[in-house]
Amino acid sequence: MFINTICKSYLPFMALSAGWLLTALAGCGGGSDAPQRYPILGRVTLDGNPLESGEVLILPADGKGRPDAGTIKNGEFSFDCTEGSKRVEITSTKEIPPASPGGMPDYVTLIPKKYNSASTLTAEVKPSRNVSDNTFEFSLKSK
Repeated sequence: MFINTICKSYLPFMALSAGWLLTALAGCGGGSDAPQRYPILGRVTLDGNPLESGEVLILPADGKGRPDAGTIKNGEFSFDCTEGSKRVEITSTKEIPPASPGGMPDYVTLIPKKYNSASTLTAEVKPSRNVSDNTFEFSLKSK
């Protein structure tokens, strides 16, 4: 009897909470204003060899919109990206031993600025689900 009374007193609160939850969730799955994204695939070499590891950043060429990014592993990357003309930045670092025992390691940049902060690399991402339409090759030189 006591349990029955408690359940009846909380029933309106539980129903109201469920209503709020359903209302909130209804706004979470509908249409989106987010731009459409398409699969891209790429290969990166440095001095003719696959870049062991690094990052690729793909920015709108006009500077408007958000960038897309992915990880390079064994010379390859793949991720989803918005369509359009892009400026591409590639970075990679290598850990070097600390100057003193017990010291913090340091990192050296493997990629020249002309491929990252001052990049002249470009890509045109097409509105296609076929990854072969959006496959890119970047052959970098360390010097």
